[in-house]
Amino acid sequence: MNGVSGFAVGTELTLNADSTYREKMCGNIIVGKWTQEGDSLVLISDTMWYRGAKWQIEHMDANYDSIAGVRSHDRETFLIEQDRLVSISKGKRYRFKADGTKVEVKGYGMQILK
Repeated sequence: MNGVSGFAVGTELTLNADSTYREKMCGNIIVGKWTQEGDSLVLISDTMWYRGAKWQIEHMDANYDSIAGVRSHDRETFLIEQDRLVSISKGKRYRFKADGTKVEVKGYGMQILK
């Protein structure tokens, strides 16, 4: 896996008939609404809960409420391709080191969900 700066495993995406969804990624939980636009699945998040609430409070946001979560209106788009969903992203992305510092990740990101 030459050139890979990281990867996630165990992503779960549940699409409900009422157009709501629940995504679990790296232990974080995201809920929101989904739509299908042509050959794409569009997820618009409403709320996110961080797996590492203590770390989030100590390093990112002292006011983080692990019960209420964080209001979020991120948009994620997947191409519907055969029996899987594919998302490719480019732009400023970050990962956090154990000491709380933020490091910019260059290049593309990709998710493939089956």
